[in-house]
Amino acid sequence: WLILGGLGVAVLASVAGLLFARRVTRPVAELTAAARDLRAGHRGRRAAVSGRDEVAQLATAFNALAESAERQEALRQSFTRDIAHEVRTPLAILRSQLEAVQDGVLDPTPELLASLYEETQRLSRLTADLETLTSAEAEGFTLERHRLDLADVVGSVVTNLQPRLAEAGITAHTRLQPSVVCGDDTRLAQVVSNLLTNAAKFVPAGGRVQVRTERTGDQVRLVVQDDGPGIPSDELPRVFDRYFRGSRARAGGSGIGLAVVAALVTAHGGTVEAANDPAGGAVLTVTLPAAAAEDVKTLRARAAAGATSSRYPGG
Repeated sequence: WLILGGLGVAVLASVAGLLFARRVTRPVAELTAAARDLRAGHRGRRAAVSGRDEVAQLATAFNALAESAERQEALRQSFTRDIAHEVRTPLAILRSQLEAVQDGVLDPTPELLASLYEETQRLSRLTADLETLTSAEAEGFTLERHRLDLADVVGSVVTNLQPRLAEAGITAHTRLQPSVVCGDDTRLAQVVSNLLTNAAKFVPAGGRVQVRTERTGDQVRLVVQDDGPGIPSDELPRVFDRYFRGSRARAGGSGIGLAVVAALVTAHGGTVEAANDPAGGAVLTVTLPAAAAEDVKTLRARAAAGATSSRYPGG
């Protein structure tokens, strides 16, 4: 009886152990199969989740990662199409007009050369935005920081962009207070330029854009406010996402201008927010750490002596 009892217990233990092992390994096998299918290109594959143990939590995390990868892939494909369209249009214009000049159909007049130059500028801006967005996310990305007055940067950029804004029928107004920060003047000029050109896509002809700088405590704020239609509430959380383009834009775009703004502002240790003014129009606010008070006095003294120069590019 002892021998029979021992054999019976051993059989029962083996069966129970086998059932327990299969119960444990089944979700792991399912997770492995889902990962294998996902790697094979089945983007919609998800792991079945049951229970609340560690394996179920792992499967839930895997499904969330798969969904994120699927969204990123859809964004990548959409971005590729948009970039191809953005590049194809100016290239087609350049090619057709240059072929017309070669065939003698058109004369190389100053107006034609100016049109060709504008198309090359469009390509240059697109390339610069892509390069900046890529480099800002790299580990080796660095800023050439020095003390500067953000008001000077804004003033120079607005001056350089006046012809483009005037051509679109938009008036730019500035209210600039001394706002000293420690930053990269070229990158900050790119931030201002992208904010203004983005506003120009939404403000109708005859509208205006107001740009102001101010210092509050240990922070400096750059505010770009327009009197356009504003931003739909469902789009507000996404305006700084890469490849996202607002539905109310007057002109097309690559959808990376504001993503570049967010990347550069973050690199400066600041934040950027989008909101709608109750009276109408969109308000984009950049907040940066302010420089020390003694730096403000130094820059004011330099400005009074005529040492401050406008050396900030307009984008």
